Amino acid sequence: VAAGWGQHGSLVMAPWSRQQQPAVASLAAVCSRSVASKTQVGFTGVGNMGNPMAKNLMKHGYPLIIYDVFPDACKEFLDAREQVVSSPADVAEKADRIITVLPTSINAIEAYSGANGILKKVKKGSLLIDSSTIDPMVLKELAKEVEKMGAVFMDARFCDTYNPVPGVTDGVPSADNY
Repeated sequence: VAAGWGQHGSLVMAPWSRQQQPAVASLAAVCSRSVASKTQVGFTGVGNMGNPMAKNLMKHGYPLIIYDVFPDACKEFLDAREQVVSSPADVAEKADRIITVLPTSINAIEAYSGANGILKKVKKGSLLIDSSTIDPMVLKELAKEVEKMGAVFMDARFCDTYNPVPGVTDGVPSADNY
């Protein structure tokens, strides 16, 4: 149906023209899909901050590839039938959208650049989103290394350790911030 204004200022509806019908059908097909594709999301670090973030993605139907240095942190995801892997490199091998939520710079360096790090198997064109509590200089170096591999790095930290957000203690946001 096409719409236009009638002579008395009222809205008039008319059938779609033949030229408009293919575009309308295409638009209807796009609108019937969900806003974002539900492709696998890799998640490294499911502790205090990463756990609720990963659960939120799971709740919205995103299949997860999970890794944490503490296997017990992965148990509830395994129980929910999400895939748990044995290294950050395995996450990168299986997912091209990867979120890292790590507590220290040392943890982040190991997860990205270590012997079984993300950079060992990251695919060109992958998107790596970092929400870790790390030194901004370490973050910049990791971003450079990721980009050398042909992947995209996104800084999505809640705060940085040198300029904390009010209400944040030890890198964990307070519920008062939301």
